Amino acid sequence: MNPDGVSGGAAPTPYARCVLRRALIVPVLVTLALLAASCGAPDPDVTATRSEEVVSINPSDDPDTPDNPMNDCDSFPPGEFPLDPEKPPQCYDQFLYRSLEDIQSYWATIYPQVYDGEPYAELEGGIYPAYPERTTTIPGCGEETTAYEEIAGNAFYCGLGDFVAYDDAQLFPILDEKIGRAVLAVVLAHEWGHATQGRQDALGRKYPTYNTEQQADCFAGAWSAHIARGESEGLSFTNQDVIAGLNGMILVADPVGADDAEPGAHGSAFDRVRAFQDGYINGALICRPYLDAPTESTLMPFLSDQDAMSGGNAAPEELLTLIQTSLDWFWGQLLTENGVDFTVPTIVTYPNAGPYPECEGMTDEDFPRNFFYCASTNEVMFDNGYATGLYDSIGDFAIGYLVGAAYSDAVQNALGSTFTGAQRALFNDCLTGVWTRALFPDSGQPDDIGAISPGDLDEAVRAALAVGDNDEDTDRNGTAFEKIEAYQAGVLSGLDECNATYGS
Repeated sequence: MNPDGVSGGAAPTPYARCVLRRALIVPVLVTLALLAASCGAPDPDVTATRSEEVVSINPSDDPDTPDNPMNDCDSFPPGEFPLDPEKPPQCYDQFLYRSLEDIQSYWATIYPQVYDGEPYAELEGGIYPAYPERTTTIPGCGEETTAYEEIAGNAFYCGLGDFVAYDDAQLFPILDEKIGRAVLAVVLAHEWGHATQGRQDALGRKYPTYNTEQQADCFAGAWSAHIARGESEGLSFTNQDVIAGLNGMILVADPVGADDAEPGAHGSAFDRVRAFQDGYINGALICRPYLDAPTESTLMPFLSDQDAMSGGNAAPEELLTLIQTSLDWFWGQLLTENGVDFTVPTIVTYPNAGPYPECEGMTDEDFPRNFFYCASTNEVMFDNGYATGLYDSIGDFAIGYLVGAAYSDAVQNALGSTFTGAQRALFNDCLTGVWTRALFPDSGQPDDIGAISPGDLDEAVRAALAVGDNDEDTDRNGTAFEKIEAYQAGVLSGLDECNATYGS
């Protein structure tokens, strides 16, 4: 978050060969630095797209996907994995093979519906799990062959050979363990999005990488919804599997501070999750216009050297003042102008282990790891220790988003809202998005009101993932998918959309 309020489709770059994602294992935290690539030009130059994002995953995270039988460690025995009889077995082999079969079956049905009756063509080059001891060659992507070292940490589609390759020794085992099995299928569904572009010669027409990556994300979401609806025999996605897919979108986002005018720009985590959700909710047909009319990019460059040095994070001692000032300005002004009696709430913190402040209706068990509005004292309260952890692991606007949502509960009170449970929480998320949009650089805020910084929207998305209900039937906060959707609606469509979708 920028305290100063300072304000300040690129064509893909041709490479002689594919630029691949890389994965780096760091002690204590597993840090995945992924360079996303899709290769597919009909001329000697290979059009390659790239993005880079660093995501920290706690090794204690245990993906919870018990309802999917494919998550059992029941892989094909050695010598029986259909894609490669010689490859070392992996726990996810059966799931992955079934997913690949379903992706291809899905596109055989959906492709003619999306592209005016044109039949779908199977991959001519095949699918290749890559690992160091592989003895059979993988086709080249601009060269005669592709070595494992060029695939390590990567999954990609190459248009020159019309094939897909993935790292079966490093990347996929790490993603499987640290995020969840479903993300492997989502990664490959994304690559099939590029394969469909190859069948339309879209990669050869030099579209900006932002456009092609957004469409591939959208297609991956459409396929994921098909699985979640139970339309595949032997495959199913739970809510946690869908969350794993959203995490996959975050992994391949552009680095904080990237400029959408730069060649090779892909989109922020906010953008990529939004495209995935668009396909998930509306189906593959909604994705077709993305190449020529993609959604608005929320990538923004750093506007000062100071902001860049901090990674877009306000100093902890400044953060609450920035948040309080901007929330009071925005909601105080808006509600007063509309004749609503509103007394701005005060933001207070408390220690994780107590002592806790007084709030009518709250018990000691309600305070740890919580952000909430206390109506009896007109205060927004939150666990300072929990907030410090979020600041360190996600960034300053994780706190901004959660405080904003609690403050929005005070707004709902002023409006006389009687909503409860997930409906109330999702309305808060949408209202928080409206406030966030007012903090975009050059949005007309007064000089003493800060602006959001590069990465703040992504931090809000990651915070929503952390606090969403694990099950759709919980009806407390809304699922992570629902919370992100509501927040994005507020950011992109404003208060009218919040009222229409969540306020009635």
